[in-house]
Amino acid sequence: MKSLKIMAATIAAFGIVGTAQAGDEGQAYGNIGGSLFSSGGFDLTAIDAKLGYNFMENFGVEVEGAFGIGKDSGVKLDSHLAGFVVGKLPVDEKVDVFVRGGYFTTNLGSSFGDVDADGFAVGGGIQFFITDNDGVRVEYTYLEDNGNADQFTASYVRKF
Repeated sequence: MKSLKIMAATIAAFGIVGTAQAGDEGQAYGNIGGSLFSSGGFDLTAIDAKLGYNFMENFGVEVEGAFGIGKDSGVKLDSHLAGFVVGKLPVDEKVDVFVRGGYFTTNLGSSFGDVDADGFAVGGGIQFFITDNDGVRVEYTYLEDNGNADQFTASYVRKF
């Protein structure tokens, strides 16, 4: 199942790359927002930030970091770091849909000790720009490790 998800994300990303046109190439961006990590009955909230760079209008990379702002049953997200390859498809001038695939590492803390998780991540979402440089983004990411988790994120986007 893991291989199938990775292969699907790669095919989707490269399929989108093949449609590249002039536009956002050479464009850096940053995001800040909130995430909900859900796994095994735990729902952990976090502040999430991303930095990315579009090599072409439809292809880029991004790094993500998050830290927990709440606890659930004594468990807290201490840190979450990830790197992704991103494929984007502009729907119109102000709206993009995207897929992303990459690798993550997460550290959870509790009174019983720390738990580390790492593995492959795949997801997608949509971003809507209110101005040429300012927008909002909503996304879902599936984090695959021994416990598997779902990450839901809403964030502010700023192109530089």
